[in-house]
Amino acid sequence: MRTALDEAQTRLVDNDALLKHTEAKLDELRRPMTADIMSSSLRAEMKSGEAIVTGGYRLPDGKRLYAFATPVLEKVDGADSVRIEGRYLAITDAAGAAAGLSGLATNAANTLQHGEVWVADEQKTIIDQLAAAEGTDVLSYPAVSVRPGFSASIDVGGIRLKVTPERTDQPDGLNVELRLEQPAVTPAQAEPVTSSPPASPEAP
Repeated sequence: MRTALDEAQTRLVDNDALLKHTEAKLDELRRPMTADIMSSSLRAEMKSGEAIVTGGYRLPDGKRLYAFATPVLEKVDGADSVRIEGRYLAITDAAGAAAGLSGLATNAANTLQHGEVWVADEQKTIIDQLAAAEGTDVLSYPAVSVRPGFSASIDVGGIRLKVTPERTDQPDGLNVELRLEQPAVTPAQAEPVTSSPPASPEAP
């Protein structure tokens, strides 16, 4: 009887934790309806050292913001840890088209499964190309480390990037949940900047 009661208590605790987690996720997804923000969320299976890119929202100056996050598996005191490296890029539509990012440009207030996974070499090539483009603003954020299954949030200038990595059964495999939030832009602010016609897209 005692064992059955202990097992029932454990199930109740687990169910309560799951319910609280689910409620928190729902509150997060509802935030664009209650707060003046735009957001994108996605979950992707990837390898350590690959990069996720998401965003594509208009900024007040007419450029678009893209967030890049690179989770890297490490061992810290014998335990798994994930270091999150990355940066934000504010780029013109012309630069985005030339780098093959037009598909991520969006004006939707809230997007799901909105992003791409890039291998390390692909990420470096495209970011170097974008950084050299006229009008690009690059902001690198401090790397943060988190244990698998936990979340790390990076807040810079009103922009929040939340990353939740989990291990897979592959040696360097990760399931990564990524959420980007940024302040909403008013219709007047969202007017696109005038720029030269975009160059022919290059394959990422």
